[in-house]
Amino acid sequence: MIPAVNGSVQTTGERVVVPAHGTTYDGDARVFAVLEDRLRRLPGFDAFRLTPSDDPAFLVARRVDDLVPGGYRLDVRADRIAIHSSDDEGLANALTTLYWRIREGGGDLAGETVVDAPEKPYRGFLLDCSRRFFDLDTVTGLIEQAALRKLNRFHWHLSDDQGYRIESTRFPALNEVGSWRTEMDGSRYGGFYTRDQIRDVIAFAAARGVEVIPELDLPGHVTAIIAAHPEVSCSGEPAEVVTMPGIHARILCAGKDDAIAFAKDLLDEVCEIFPSRVIHTGGDEAPKTEWEACPDCQRRLRDEGLSDFEQLQAWFTAQIIDHLAAKGRTAVCWNESLKSGTLDDRAIVQYWYEEPGAYADGAIGQDRRYIYSESKELYFDYSPAMLPLRHVLNSRPRTADGTEFAEDSVLGFEAALWSEQIYDRTRLEQLAFPRLLAVSERAWRGATDYDDFLTRCEREIQHLDSDGVAHYPLAESDLAGEPQRQAIVADWKPKIDLVRQFGQGAFVDAILGIVRERMEGEFGDDDIELTLQELKA
Repeated sequence: MIPAVNGSVQTTGERVVVPAHGTTYDGDARVFAVLEDRLRRLPGFDAFRLTPSDDPAFLVARRVDDLVPGGYRLDVRADRIAIHSSDDEGLANALTTLYWRIREGGGDLAGETVVDAPEKPYRGFLLDCSRRFFDLDTVTGLIEQAALRKLNRFHWHLSDDQGYRIESTRFPALNEVGSWRTEMDGSRYGGFYTRDQIRDVIAFAAARGVEVIPELDLPGHVTAIIAAHPEVSCSGEPAEVVTMPGIHARILCAGKDDAIAFAKDLLDEVCEIFPSRVIHTGGDEAPKTEWEACPDCQRRLRDEGLSDFEQLQAWFTAQIIDHLAAKGRTAVCWNESLKSGTLDDRAIVQYWYEEPGAYADGAIGQDRRYIYSESKELYFDYSPAMLPLRHVLNSRPRTADGTEFAEDSVLGFEAALWSEQIYDRTRLEQLAFPRLLAVSERAWRGATDYDDFLTRCEREIQHLDSDGVAHYPLAESDLAGEPQRQAIVADWKPKIDLVRQFGQGAFVDAILGIVRERMEGEFGDDDIELTLQELKA
């Protein structure tokens, strides 16, 4: 099982049979319905039914106060299977373990007591639905496979330069204009999720112990928003939803009171739909060129006594943090928000990338909470050629300069599936698996034996195959040396050829820079130069 138990397993010597036709239960119907649905998909269990009962039930769930959040105790006995947990997530985790025991044993279980709890409270994955508008079956399918591995946070990236994906009743132009773009071949692409669809996803995830965290990226990555409402930008000039990835200059104006009010109204809509305790507010890759030329932003800088435009971003973010705090919510920001040195301590920081010698080292000792998503370890839009399985499992929270985060400051880990180069569900699943298994293991257990993990991975891959989930072969997920270098060339050469085909040759040097950066530290200079020459050819 992945993740393996992070606690104790004591066997009793009993044999316990779960009837294939079903049994009785006493507990949360919503969560037990997930177990019933999962078991009905197994061979021989297609007629399985769970019937509520308290006279007495075979499956019993009870709440206790002596277990940590997400933790559980599972007692499997001949006459009863009892689950104890302190919260809904713990119950979902216990039933997931029970599901795997039933699946592995075909309903014939060993009597045992399992006491299990996660190392980290935050075990997440991000899906970018702005660049690629995935259908709901794809979204819930990924949630299900992640929940089966006890991941508990779904970071839903719903707003970016390439599309706004949340139904807006206050600002319909966000959907009429901001949810659609013109592709390079002239076709129209896009769409958005209705409020009811989003609530269905939230309920689906919650029943599996997964909290859905929406992201409304501010003040950068907002071209889709500005296309619908150009008045919230500095210049007010018209814009179009963009197709190409990258960092785009148009950002939300921090100097206009109306733009700040607009951002708060958008967050109000998000809070109306999403019950999550935290809301991701972006904060990454926000170029300041427009702010530097904007009279309104310059006036704001003077009026607030700020020294530079990084502090202006911190001021902008503080308005957002205050607004969310008044609603009982906590903001999560990408680590660029630390650049000013004045980011509000209430914000959780998601660390993904910075240049060596930058700014995060100075923030490490502060009383702040972090989510670790370092791109060379946890960005799964890069194939295993660039990001092998071992790097994921060995993730160690540290800055670009090597300063390690305090263990108790790191809430957990999050893998990111950015979708600029993910065109369908098959490719999405291939990039997620088996590496998402390593995220689960790392966040649930902490340090683990790699060989033992690989052995369990082999079995998990059989389960992925049975469930019809695409994945990389295990042998191609952890290449090293020359086979890895050749895989990098095979992975990136078609992308460079495609860029040239569409007349975007100016992007080739940027792509080569990415390849060089990600190979550094993994390969010697000669291998890197050879790779770049082969990609240029």
